[in-house]
Amino acid sequence: MAVFLRACVLGALLGWTFPALADGVFGSRLQEDTTRRFENYLKGEIRAERLQVALRGTDDDLQAGRIPEVRIFCSGALLGDLRCDRLMVVLRSVTFRPSGQGVLLENPGAAEVSGTILEKDCEQSLKKSFPDLKNAEVRLEGSRVVVSGAYAKNYVVPVRAFVKLYGKYVIDPQSGEASLAFEKATNDNPFISTEDIAKSLSRKSLRLSLAEFFVKPPLRDVRVDKRMVWFSTKP
Repeated sequence: MAVFLRACVLGALLGWTFPALADGVFGSRLQEDTTRRFENYLKGEIRAERLQVALRGTDDDLQAGRIPEVRIFCSGALLGDLRCDRLMVVLRSVTFRPSGQGVLLENPGAAEVSGTILEKDCEQSLKKSFPDLKNAEVRLEGSRVVVSGAYAKNYVVPVRAFVKLYGKYVIDPQSGEASLAFEKATNDNPFISTEDIAKSLSRKSLRLSLAEFFVKPPLRDVRVDKRMVWFSTKP
C-alpha cells in the first residue's frame, strides 16, 4: 500500500516518475495477477512507449470484479497525432472480469485524464498535419502558442508567404475538445489571407481530443507554460 500511495502522490504532483512496483508489493498473487491483466488490456487500448498500472483494492474486491481505483501512468502516449510526454488516467469504481490474459472492462467508472505535451512534440505534429507550412516552428510562450513558417500553396500560380500566428487553446463546451483560437497573425504577402490560414490550421492541427481514447471525459482545463501544454479533465 505504501508503494501505491507513493505512486499516486508522484503522479498527482506531475513529477511523472513511474512508481517502482516490485514483485509482491500488493501482498497477494491475485492482486499481482490482476495488475498484469490490466496492463495487458491497456496496452491494447493506449498507444504508449511505456505504461504502468497501480490498483487500489482488496482481494475481496478483485474476486467480486470491482476495483475502487485504478491509476495508469504512461509516457509517450499518443492522442491522435499528438505525443504526450506524460499521461495519467485515474479510474474510480471500476467493474471488470478476466478475459484471456487481460480483462474485459464492464464499466470504467468515473474517469480523469491529465497530461503534458512538450513543445518539440507540438512542432512535430504540426509538420505532419499541416504540410503547407514549410520549416514550421512552434513556440509555447507564456500562455500562448506561437506558430511560424513559410506558407506555400499552389493555386493557378504558386504563392508563398512567411506567416506568424499567435493563439490560445479554447475548449468547446459541447464536444469537450480543445483547439487553437488565433488572436493575431502576420504575413509578408498581402495577397494571402492569414485569417484563412489560421482557420485551416486550427481545424487540422494541434487539436486536443479524447474522442478516440478508451475513456472520453471532456477536457476542463488547458494551460500553456514552461514550453509545454498541460491538460486535464478534472473540474
